[in-house]
This record gives sequence, structure tokens and C-alpha cells, in this order.
Amino acid sequence: MVSSYNQELETTEGYNGRQLLELIQNCDDEGAEKVLITLNEESQTLHIANTGKAFSIKGYRSIITSNLSPKDDKKKFIGNKGLGFRSIVYWANEIQIHSNDILLTFSDDIREKGYNKLFSPEERAIIEREYSIKKGITPVPILAIPRIQEVENSSEFTTTISIKYKEEFLSDIHDQVEQLRPEILLFLHHIERISFVGFEDVKDLTCKKKSLSTDEKFGPSETVQVNEQHWQIFTKEGKINGSGSEDDSGYYQLKLAVSESMNTDYPYLFTYFPTKIELDFPYIIHGTFDLDQTRNTLNKTARNEKVLQELVAFIVDTAKFYTNDEVSWRPFQLLHFDESSKID
Repeated sequence: MVSSYNQELETTEGYNGRQLLELIQNCDDEGAEKVLITLNEESQTLHIANTGKAFSIKGYRSIITSNLSPKDDKKKFIGNKGLGFRSIVYWANEIQIHSNDILLTFSDDIREKGYNKLFSPEERAIIEREYSIKKGITPVPILAIPRIQEVENSSEFTTTISIKYKEEFLSDIHDQVEQLRPEILLFLHHIERISFVGFEDVKDLTCKKKSLSTDEKFGPSETVQVNEQHWQIFTKEGKINGSGSEDDSGYYQLKLAVSESMNTDYPYLFTYFPTKIELDFPYIIHGTFDLDQTRNTLNKTARNEKVLQELVAFIVDTAKFYTNDEVSWRPFQLLHFDESSKID
């Protein structure tokens, strides 16, 4: 119990600044095509609703007990054992999950009552002494003990996450919404629209994807229109040489998103979502890299080295593809790289 409590504290700190991205990723994991983000400043509530699959028993369990994510697709590449969801604890006085006509509510008051019910005053004193718990601290993860109610859902959205946020985090919420660029939809599996209510001057994000047949020849795997911009997506997937692993760690996925203008003003390396690694290519790179806890920088691992090697060959192959076009500078543009933006 105390270990899980400490892990929740570490996770909320590590994922801070990416709360909305993590919730959007969870929506995409469940096959949602639509996501609605609603802010009600009067009630200090943020709602994230989606049209994906409703919560399963395993899904509820992964929220209440960390590291038990029910992701079954070994090559799905996305997700982090439900840990990202815990990032919203940092903002919240209260969290609600409404799915399957069931409403789960988590709060400090609920976990304190649950803790006091589980342990006598004498037992609590022993726990606090043995683990150096400060007075006034309840050493139970806030997501471990929910209040459960049956509440009918009449909305088109199958699941709604509601966060009663602490007032000091309102500006943080606005900042994260304003940072949601259309490009975040490029590499997700399902989401076609993210709509916003309660935010001024924030436009909805839309995405239309069309799969392409390459007839076993190298070429774009799909075209994507994100808001008004058109992209060609090149994809490379495979197994990392020498890996006998049957989980995600034994496989990699790479994608290059090349716009019609052969240019982008969003020069970040993506692992589904943008990291803080800036590159100077005229296209966007996505790869299933091992990231640190903040999900912003690469870990120095043998797996990442292998994926980066594959990326170099992939960029060259993509440049060669464009030599099939009429004579142009496009292949050379693809190979352009500013030495100052290299990945350490």
C-alpha cells in the first residue's frame, strides 16, 4: 500500500505537464473517434469525454492498481501500463469516471475514510511510525479506493473523465489546451476529432486518414489531412535484430509525415506525441523510442540505438522514393539536417 502510494506521487510528478496528452492517448487506446474536452470554470471542472470502448473490469482494475494495464495487442506500441492516467491526480481535488452506467469517484476524503476503516488507530500508528509517514498524510493512492454508484449515461460518449481541479492549475489547463497542435493527430490510431467547449479562440482538431496500397513497393502507407494540411505518411515496422522478446520491446515502428509543402514549423521528435527533442528536418518523425518518465527525452538504451539505425536507413529510402518524381529538390530536402539539432 505504501509502495503504491509513493509510486503514485512519483508518477504524478513525472507526467506533470502532459496530463491532456495522456488522457487523449487513453481515449485513442480505447478506439475513440471523437474526444470532447469541456472546461467549466464556475464549477472548477474539466471533462474529457470519448466515444471509445467503455471500461472493462480489467480497465477499472488498471486504474485502481497500477502496472496492470489490459492492453492485449503485443504490437500496439502505445500506452504505458495505465500510469499516464495517474498524472491527473496532480491537478485534482476529485476525479470521476463515468462509464458502463457506473460512476466511480475518487477524492482525498474517500481515501481517508477507507484508510480509517481498514486500519484501527493503533495499526495506523504502527504504519506511520514504521514508514515515517507525516501526520495528516493518508498513505493510500487516491485512485485505490473509489465510491461506486450506478448512474445512467444518456450521452453519445461512452466514457467521461471529470476532474475537479485545484484553482492554481487553471492556467496550466489553458496552457496545455493551447499547446494541442493539429499534428498530434498524425500518429494516433483512431481519433478523428477533438472538440473544445469553454475555451476561447481554441479551434477543434480534425483528422481524415486514407490507407494506400503500395503493392509491396516502398511508398506512403496513408495520406492524412489534419485540419487544412495534407500529409503523406511513410511507415516502417519490424522486429529488432537479436531480440527474442514477444512484447513491444522486441518490435519497433517508424513513421515520417511529409507535408505537401515539404516543410513544418513543428520540429519535434514524436513518440505518438511530441517530445521536447527538437530536430531540423522538413518533416515530422515518429518512432517507438524508450522515453524517460517525463515522456520528453530518450533513454540511452541499446533498443533506442537500434531504432535510430533503422531510422537513418528509412529516411534514405524515403528520399529515394521522391527521386521517382519529376526532377526536383525534394529528395535533397528530405536529407537536410542541421548539425546543431542532433540527438545526443
